[in-house]
Amino acid sequence: MQINANKIKKTEVINRVSALSEQYSSIFVVSFEKYNAALMEQFRLELYKASSVLYVAKNSLSKLGFSNTSYKTVSSYLKGTVGLVFTDNPVKVSKILLSFHDKGNFKYLSLVDKKGTSYNETKFKYFAGLPSEEAIKAQLLSLINSVPSRFVKVLKTKNLSLVRILDCKTKTN
Repeated sequence: MQINANKIKKTEVINRVSALSEQYSSIFVVSFEKYNAALMEQFRLELYKASSVLYVAKNSLSKLGFSNTSYKTVSSYLKGTVGLVFTDNPVKVSKILLSFHDKGNFKYLSLVDKKGTSYNETKFKYFAGLPSEEAIKAQLLSLINSVPSRFVKVLKTKNLSLVRILDCKTKTN
């Protein structure tokens, strides 16, 4: 009876990894050793706020879960104590991972997208440096709500030659 229960649990883990792979567009593979429980809970909470999931399972079971997905390349990073971060927002998660990097023995290993493309640490830091989705939305809203300048109004006027546009611009200065 015990053998069947273990087999069922293992099958559930494999199915969970496979399902999460299909649900999310990107997977981060992170390594953490000697990471304390309080910090791990804080890490999970930040990921939850970013609509992401941290999943930790035996590497051999995770490899089986990835075997029939587009994330087969993830298997090569599954060595040691690793966690899988499933997300649709790699920029936000990159920022979270970078902020937790200094708090513990945490190491970024790889980011893999749905196409199976793997991104190294340089790309990871590039993603972390990009503006967040919220920042981009705020900038767009401020641009939409800002008062158009006289020059923009002149540009929108029909049938003006380049000389007239430049002339109007010089008069406004």
